[in-house]
Amino acid sequence: MRTAMFLSALIISCQPLYAQKGILMGKITDEHNAPIKNAELIAVKDVLDYTAVVTDGGLYYTDSIFTGDYNVYIIVNKVTYQSKVKVVPASKKPTFFNFKVGHDKAVVSVVDYDPFMEKTLNKVRKEAATINY
Repeated sequence: MRTAMFLSALIISCQPLYAQKGILMGKITDEHNAPIKNAELIAVKDVLDYTAVVTDGGLYYTDSIFTGDYNVYIIVNKVTYQSKVKVVPASKKPTFFNFKVGHDKAVVSVVDYDPFMEKTLNKVRKEAATINY
């Protein structure tokens, strides 16, 4: 009985090591649909946080993010906007999380597929790979 309980606890504690990962990507705009420049996007889940690279065109991308529900903080000119997203496994069709910020909030719209945005974000992904932190 103790062995079974120990194995169950071990499996549960190791579960995050095998958790599926997803991609957080999309565009950040203001209330007039103009891209936000010099923004910072931070996604927080429990004790994990991820920071996305945001381009001057308002596009952002971060991969290898654990799936699940996240609080998202978008910081623009020292003002923080908050929203929530649910990251799904990367093996599924790409999902884009587009944020519109203004009036003390960030409104997210989820787009299942956008070929133009996917092509543009592929460029962002390549640029992000060359940045040294």
